[in-house]
Amino acid sequence: MSSRAPVRFIADLFDTGRVVLDGDTLAGPRDVSAMTEELVEFEKVYRSTLPHYPPPLSLDSAGWACGMLYRACQFLVYREYGEQAIAEQLSSSCPLKPSPSVCYSVDLTFRFLPDLVRLARAAAEHDPLLTP
Repeated sequence: MSSRAPVRFIADLFDTGRVVLDGDTLAGPRDVSAMTEELVEFEKVYRSTLPHYPPPLSLDSAGWACGMLYRACQFLVYREYGEQAIAEQLSSSCPLKPSPSVCYSVDLTFRFLPDLVRLARAAAEHDPLLTP
């Protein structure tokens, strides 16, 4: 995968809400690290717009959420993945226990999940991404 693809994914997500994926290769640890670095830069600006001080950013949980959202977007676009592959890739739990910091960090990217669900429903009513 292009080293710029994950960074562009996060930048586009926050700038326009529209993303472009470069191929169907799943995001690896280096990709997730690059996305997390971009998210850290976005979060600095975002934090300054909030009326109160949010909890500290948790890099591990933010990186996990970036990777999960990236994979979910890939599964929506690249339809050749089966239900089993989708379930395996999207079943990992957040590496940290819930806390204000973890929830805030995950929500930076997971707030886009309703849009992803809407697109998946429009593509197919019984889309594998919608399976609990």
